Amino acid sequence: MARGDPIAASELADQLMTAAEKAGIPADEINGEVESVFESLLEVTRRRTGEML
Repeated sequence: MARGDPIAASELADQLMTAAEKAGIPADEINGEVESVFESLLEVTRRRTGEML
């Protein structure tokens, strides 16, 4: 994944939500825990590469 790559983070978020639904975890439950799955994944990729806003 490229540094802070929003497209890759979006694709990962989609995969995560799909896997969660298949596992019986509703999107509302995940969204209740984190403000934005996409933003969380993007922040993680930035931290891992040392790229911060």
